[in-house]
Amino acid sequence: MSKFPVEDKVILASAGSGKTFALSDRIVKLLATGAKPEQIVALTFTRAAAAEFVARTLEKLAKAASSEAEAADLRSEDRLNLPATCDAAFF
Repeated sequence: MSKFPVEDKVILASAGSGKTFALSDRIVKLLATGAKPEQIVALTFTRAAAAEFVARTLEKLAKAASSEAEAADLRSEDRLNLPATCDAAFF
C-alpha cells in the first residue's frame, strides 16, 4: 500500500463524465500530501488527453497559489479529503 492517502485507481468512463476533473484532483491531493511530481504516474491513450489533465492540474495549483480564496475553496472541497497534517501553505 502507498504511503500516500490515495489508492491506485483506474478510471474507465465515457466522454464528458469527469475523468479529467477526477484525475487532476487526485494529482493535487498527492502533491499536497508530499508526493514528488516524479512519483506520480497518470496514463491515457492520447496526447491530447494527457495535455488536458496536466493543464487542469496546473490551473488548479496556479489559482490556489495566487488567491487565498481559491486556496481555501480547494482545501474545503470534500473531494480532496486532505488530512489535518497537510501543510495548508501548499495551497
